[in-house]
Amino acid sequence: MLHYSRGVESFLYVAERARISDFMITAYVLIATTTGEEKAVAEELQKLKEVELADILYGEWDIILRVKVEDLTELDNFLTHKIRKRKNIKLTSTLIAS
Repeated sequence: MLHYSRGVESFLYVAERARISDFMITAYVLIATTTGEEKAVAEELQKLKEVELADILYGEWDIILRVKVEDLTELDNFLTHKIRKRKNIKLTSTLIAS
């Protein structure tokens, strides 16, 4: 919400908590797996509540995830504890959508 500030020729941006908390972060996670484990890993990851989409890719990366989380702390925890610690995941790269 924008408010005009007492006749001064500037505007003050006021963030409303309710609107900010409704904002979700969308991130895409590229994953390289152990050879031959792509399908099993994608099926496992699809079950996680943060994952909207898990697709198998051809090329340098094996899987792409579309993930929705509430904030960067949740994204960090998701990547650190639910993705990178899995034995069949060799490498990840995360892209945050604007």
